[in-house]
Order: sequence, then structure tokens, then C-alpha cells
Amino acid sequence: MRLWGQTAERPPGWVAAADPVYLEARLDHLVLHTLSGPELPEADVREIFDYLQRRLSVEGHCGFAGIGTFGYLHCDRGMTTAGASPALAAGDSPGRFLPEGARAATYHRLQGEVQMCLHEWDVNERRARAGLRPVNALWFWGGGVAPQRATLPLPPLYADDPLFRGYWHSVSAKVADWPADPEACLEASPGGFVAITPETGCAAEGARLDDYLRVLHRMLRRGRLRTLTLLFRDGLRADLRRSDRLRLWRRGPEFPGPAL
Repeated sequence: MRLWGQTAERPPGWVAAADPVYLEARLDHLVLHTLSGPELPEADVREIFDYLQRRLSVEGHCGFAGIGTFGYLHCDRGMTTAGASPALAAGDSPGRFLPEGARAATYHRLQGEVQMCLHEWDVNERRARAGLRPVNALWFWGGGVAPQRATLPLPPLYADDPLFRGYWHSVSAKVADWPADPEACLEASPGGFVAITPETGCAAEGARLDDYLRVLHRMLRRGRLRTLTLLFRDGLRADLRRSDRLRLWRRGPEFPGPAL
């Protein structure tokens, strides 16, 4: 789905996400660290996957490709991949997320070959001189064959997140970039919309979560929105209507002051 979201085209054949990560060796175990933002420039991602494509690709069997700051593994035969994205496994020992048993042999063999190649990769020396952590492994996850394009009556999506964009593309729904302004989304889609804000807000404009919430509250109060559903990354959900502003809320106990 993520690849579909980046290209707006259904990926052919079997594909898995292959995200560059840093595996830190501790005394008796490994710890997974994700790399993103300034620590993973697009130029390094492009070099990683061009290098692995030259070293490990087998014609008619598997290949590597990097798009932006994301990587992908293409295979003519699928294999079992990790059970979670690296974001969910970050800071933890990777072993409990990895496939096990006979079906996992292909995964672990390829992972070993990738790690050997990246260990010899001279770009990691350059990254170390720049104070950046090395890219010493790829995290293969989400492997499978994309479903055939369907049609679902979803509202338009405004988002930069490629995973969400891929799902909307897969059901023939409207997709547009996140304009960093809920008012702009409503003007373009007065019948309703779904918006995915960047995880860190819009750094270029200094936008934060509370900035978006203030705008949405104003839109709800003025009747521009009839209903509003907020879904947060930690699973919290809030369903609001304009009439909720008329409710009387019982004041809870005051927080105790600091101990003297």
C-alpha cells in the first residue's frame, strides 16, 4: 500500500517494505533503531538500494528499489516478513518481531546477505564522520501482493502519508496533498473529508497539534462542521458535534498542589 501511495499505481507482483535501520549490538542482544529525517537523506537511501541492487539482485527472482526515503524488495516468490513496522519495534529487541520456523529461512538468509553488504559499504564510513548512525540492516515487513483496485465511497483524503494515500488509491478514492490547513480541506470538499496531519506538524509553518485543534474547534463552533471525529496515534478517539458546546460538564477535583 505504501508503494502504491508513492507511485499512485498498483505495484505488480510480490513486494515488501525494506526500511533502512540501525541494529545496535548490546552486551547480550540487539536493539532496533529507526532512521528518519536528517539522519536518513534521500541521497543515502538511493545509494543503499543502488548498491544492493548491484550486489544482491537476481534476475527474475528479487530486486531492490528506493523511492524517496523508503525502500522496497521485489520478489517473484513471496516470503514471510517481520510482523510489525520498524516504528513499532523501535527501541526493542528485534527478535520477537521476526518470522520463525522453516518458512523464515529465506528471510534470514537474505537479511544476512544484506547485513554483510552494508558492513562493507563505504558510505557508512562517511556517515560516521558526519556523526550519523550507520545503516547496517534493512527491515523487511508488510510483504504481499497488492489487491486489485476496488471502489468504495470514501470521502476525499488530504495527506502526505504514503500508506494512507495507497489505501485511498486502492479503492479509487480522491487523494490530495495535505495543505496544512483544515479550512482549505473543507473549501475543496464541503461534503466531508479525511485529513492526516504530519506526525510532527508542519515544521515549515510552525504548526502544532494544538494549532490544528484550535482551527477545528472554531470551525465546529461556527457551524462549518456538523460533526468531527479525531483519531490519535495512541488509539484515543473523540467524536464531537456542534451541540456538544452546550453541554454542562461536571468539574472534577482540583489537582493537588506541589508538596512543600
